[in-house]
Amino acid sequence: MYQCLGQVTTEFTNKGEIYDSTITYEELFKVGHVVWFMIAFQTQLNLPLGLTDSIFDYNMLYPYTDNLVDSNDVSREAKKEFTKIFHERLLFGESKYDPKAHFDGKPSNTADLNLSPLLQPYADRIVKIVKKQCQKLSKSALKRKVHH
Repeated sequence: MYQCLGQVTTEFTNKGEIYDSTITYEELFKVGHVVWFMIAFQTQLNLPLGLTDSIFDYNMLYPYTDNLVDSNDVSREAKKEFTKIFHERLLFGESKYDPKAHFDGKPSNTADLNLSPLLQPYADRIVKIVKKQCQKLSKSALKRKVHH
């Protein structure tokens, strides 16, 4: 079990660094404990142990959401605006932003997000959330098509 946790932690941090080269090891390691709990749940459910896309996706939201909302450097107004945008993305899953332009390390056109001046300093982080959400929606849509 301990060896698996070490392997999954390494895989998670490596994959996280590939996903976002600007993210710090400390940010990735900070969310690693949740990855460990998810591996423990896999054990309890007699599932194969390993880093799944769902585990990676869920845990990669933390550095972009909680760190922004918890920061004392971000104004209350910016936090409120961010939570509104994030809520709408989760609720409706719609975005004018084209995530294909952001995949695989390609530069983002964050102007397409139409963020207010309050959120502009955090655009690179917010665009990662949109990317992750769009990836999940694309996978869900593909699964629905396959099952029908």
